Amino acid sequence: MKKIITFAIIAIVIIIGFFVVREVLSYKSIGFDLKDSDYTVSIFNTDKKKVSELTKSQSIQLKEGDYYYDINGDKFAQETVDFAVRESRNITIDPDYSLTYLRDKAADATPNIVTLISNRYASLINKYTLEDFTLLKKGEWGIGYLVEKVDRRIADPNIYRFIVHKDKDVWTISATPALTITKSTYPSIPPSVIDQVNLALPKS
Repeated sequence: MKKIITFAIIAIVIIIGFFVVREVLSYKSIGFDLKDSDYTVSIFNTDKKKVSELTKSQSIQLKEGDYYYDINGDKFAQETVDFAVRESRNITIDPDYSLTYLRDKAADATPNIVTLISNRYASLINKYTLEDFTLLKKGEWGIGYLVEKVDRRIADPNIYRFIVHKDKDVWTISATPALTITKSTYPSIPPSVIDQVNLALPKS
C-alpha cells in the first residue's frame, strides 16, 4: 500500500513538474527597441487586456500567442501593430511623425524646396506652380506637385509629382517630376512615400 501511495505521489509530482516546466517555457523574452523617448507603447493580448506599457527600450517576458501594440505620443502618428510571440526576439519601434506635426514643419521647409526645384528646372519653372508640399515619415522625406499654369476654364493642367529627401539638413531631389512615380524606378524610396505622392492630388 505504501508503495502505491509513493508511486502515486511521484506521478503527481512529475505531472505537476511537467506542467510547470511547460508553462515556464511558454514565456519568451521580447526586446522592444524604442527609437524615441516621446511616446508610450501599450501592449495588449487578443482579449484587449493591457499586459505591459513601455516608455523606453527594454525586454519583457510574454507568453506565446498573438498581441498588438498601440503607439501614443503628441507628435507621433497613432498606429496599431500586430505581432506574434513564438520565440524570443527583438522588435524595433520607430513610428513616423503625425501629419499634423509634419504640416507645421513643412511650412518651414517649403522655401528651400521652391529654391531647389527652381534652380534645377530654371528653364521650365515659370510654366508651373509648386503646390501642396508635404513632409512624410520623420520629416526626412517630402512630396510635392508641379501644376501646369493653364486657364482651367479651357483645359485641365498637367500635374507632375516629385519626391525630395533630406540628409544632414540638405534637400535633394530623389524622384524627378513625373505624372506617376513608380516603385520599380525608385527602389530606394520607401514604398509608403511613393504610394502617398501618387494617391494625393493638389487641393487647388
